[in-house]
Amino acid sequence: MHTLPQLSSIRAHYGYPYHPWMNQEFSEPGWRLVQKSVRKNRFHDVTLLIEGMGGRFALMAKHGYPPGVFRSPSGGVHPGEDIVAGGLREAHEETGLHIELKKFIAHITLDITFEKQLITWNSYIFHATTQDVHLKPTDHKEVKENLWATQTQMYRMVERLKDTGVGGLIYRGNLTELSMWASRTR
Repeated sequence: MHTLPQLSSIRAHYGYPYHPWMNQEFSEPGWRLVQKSVRKNRFHDVTLLIEGMGGRFALMAKHGYPPGVFRSPSGGVHPGEDIVAGGLREAHEETGLHIELKKFIAHITLDITFEKQLITWNSYIFHATTQDVHLKPTDHKEVKENLWATQTQMYRMVERLKDTGVGGLIYRGNLTELSMWASRTR
């Protein structure tokens, strides 16, 4: 995995993250999406808990999500791309925001299962801030819409993500819940 050599310097600059190991069963459509990433030699994502003015958090929804379901922006780091640069790029593509990474809050290792198959995935989660107020994603192919959410709304969104029954969205709910906790305690 091309991200491992970078983790030591990222921890030195942004702090040592909370590192839980989780597992999540995926359905066949979710498993196919994971397989698509694996074929590109990508076993990870960078997720951003972006806090804006007034303590609100930037969220995004993809075109295939159920109505009213949003999550934190995230995406893959390209081979040879720096994790930090990839996170900044993903934030801009999915929200249009210019952000400043503040803290490496969590590194989740996830065992994704489908039937008797297993893939191990890593999510690198950063707390970031922005002074920008307007959400204007540049990747309209992936992003359907954005919104700002209060901390209370974030926890409601965690429940909505989990209530979908979709493995990938359940994981995003668990990831968001853990991120909110870790950003406040670490």
